[in-house]
Amino acid sequence: MSIGKYVMRIILRSVESSDLERIRRHRNEPVTQRWLEAQIFIDLKSQQVWFKSGGACSFRIIQEGDRDIGLGRLLVSKDAQWCTVGLDIFSEYRGQRLATPAFQAVIEDGLKLASHLDLWVFIANTFAIRTYIQCGFIHDHSTPVKFFTREIDGQIGVHSYVRMIYKQNA
Repeated sequence: MSIGKYVMRIILRSVESSDLERIRRHRNEPVTQRWLEAQIFIDLKSQQVWFKSGGACSFRIIQEGDRDIGLGRLLVSKDAQWCTVGLDIFSEYRGQRLATPAFQAVIEDGLKLASHLDLWVFIANTFAIRTYIQCGFIHDHSTPVKFFTREIDGQIGVHSYVRMIYKQNA
């Protein structure tokens, strides 16, 4: 990946036990929590159970050079036809034009695992939707919208959560 004169080397690696504190801090940040389907505070004990039971298998640490910049999700369906993908850029790296190249790396790895990719996103998360569209995702109008009550941008209410699919699958 290159942006201007700067060449990015983005890789995805497995989550290791040494990553758990960083992931827990990130997932518990209010700015991250607001976009998660399940807004659950993660404590050390439940995270250790999650890790030991294989929960980290569907996540990857996204690295750019020697920096861990985010968390990728690659959840493969039981029939291995679909891979649900996701992207969380760690807060200190947001706004640095890393989301698109990082998500392209997630897509590449997802296509190695399954023939179809999808994701779920809150309609109010316009930045993420822009990134997903730039990377080739489109809204899946055949799947019913989910609704969640939560506070987003100071508005408590019911917010739409929609499915998008990678356009090669459309």
